[in-house]
Amino acid sequence: FPLLPVRSQMFAAEENVDFRIHVENQTRARDDVSRKQLRLYQLYSRTSGKHIQVLGRRISAKGEDGDKY
Repeated sequence: FPLLPVRSQMFAAEENVDFRIHVENQTRARDDVSRKQLRLYQLYSRTSGKHIQVLGRRISAKGEDGDKY
């Protein structure tokens, strides 16, 4: 096999590169491949030792870990 010359290019790195614009553009774009992130937050009451529940207009500190409410 004949060897072909390989051209390589050198790119100078910019020192003050701000990737925030790139990240903002990429996070706005939706795609069908990536997983959607779902974050669940739980509030914990040290006084009762249970999690906070919001039940309609009532708030209770008797919830279990991972409870729906």
